Amino acid sequence: MVRYAKDKGISTYISTNATFLKDFKPEEIFDSGLDNISVCLDGASKRTHEFYRRGSKFEAVRKNIKNLCDAKKRLKAHLPVITMQTLVTKRNEHEIPKIIELAKKLGVDKLYLRKMAINNYEGEEKIELAKKELPSDRYSMYRIEGDNVIIKNKPRYCYSIFDMVILWNGDVTICCFDYDAQNVYGNILEESFLKIWNKMPRDRIIRREFKLCRDCEISSDIDYKRIDLK
Repeated sequence: MVRYAKDKGISTYISTNATFLKDFKPEEIFDSGLDNISVCLDGASKRTHEFYRRGSKFEAVRKNIKNLCDAKKRLKAHLPVITMQTLVTKRNEHEIPKIIELAKKLGVDKLYLRKMAINNYEGEEKIELAKKELPSDRYSMYRIEGDNVIIKNKPRYCYSIFDMVILWNGDVTICCFDYDAQNVYGNILEESFLKIWNKMPRDRIIRREFKLCRDCEISSDIDYKRIDLK
């Protein structure tokens, strides 16, 4: 699928927890034409990573990432750009200097320190989660005022105006956070890509008319702290 998209002139990106990278031959990944791959490692230690990534094995993931980076160097491949992504929480914030060093040792091209979002929670549950899990102000998109969790910077725009999301059954929705397919504008198995693309309600997304948009706290300008390691 990556090669098909690449041959059509479409930029390709994959985000993975890196658990099953060992099941792929490196040549398959680098010959596919993939432009970018993000590998998720949410801590510099077994304790912090495995607390958040339940079922994941820190040492195995670290080894898989290292093998991928070594293969890129061995094959003298320019692409894909390999980015290590770390979700910053109260539990792993103290490890950030070690996370940066680990990213360098593994040989990734970039490191993303991602800010934690809790937009799927409401009321007391959201407050409790915020107080328990959010990192310090430097790495948080929120501030806590009494019993309110307030986003510090309202998003200027939403990257969903440039995207459309195809779900497992072919339904097309406006956003990857529309888990329950509440905003479907066609099915890719029944209509052409272009027809659905032209039906997408970008004007309504910009005006934040959907409940999904009003409650959202993600935007491309505040979501990441980017570190180029090359």
